Amino acid sequence: MTDQSPELTAICDVCLQAIGDGEGSVWVDQGDANDAFYSVDDSNSPLDFLGETTRSDIVAWRTTHADCGMTDNPYKIEVERIRTWQDFLYWSAHVTGKKWSVATDWRLFTLRSLEPQRAAVGGLRPIRPQGLEWNPIGS
Repeated sequence: MTDQSPELTAICDVCLQAIGDGEGSVWVDQGDANDAFYSVDDSNSPLDFLGETTRSDIVAWRTTHADCGMTDNPYKIEVERIRTWQDFLYWSAHVTGKKWSVATDWRLFTLRSLEPQRAAVGGLRPIRPQGLEWNPIGS
């Protein structure tokens, strides 16, 4: 994407160690996401995913080393391709263009990356901590 210096670091959800370039990905099980999206019956619709993520079939985005596990059908973004905020913005636009993305927690993954104090240890994190005094959109 960019030739800028890295602004984001990737921490493995499994071993909690940093993921270097060429060592891992941000990924989701695309088969599970498709299954969840297309599991529409009379009681729900794909638009149900656009509300709060209280559905039990929401598919989680993961950040892992290649050796720490990945499903057989991942949609993956190699960590070296998502090291800046500009890259993250590009991938957000790209991912949300996929029909099945509404069946995933990409929105929450993004918020956890922007506000790491709300998150677990793994995932994408700013290399330089941001001050907590900033106001998120809508405040």
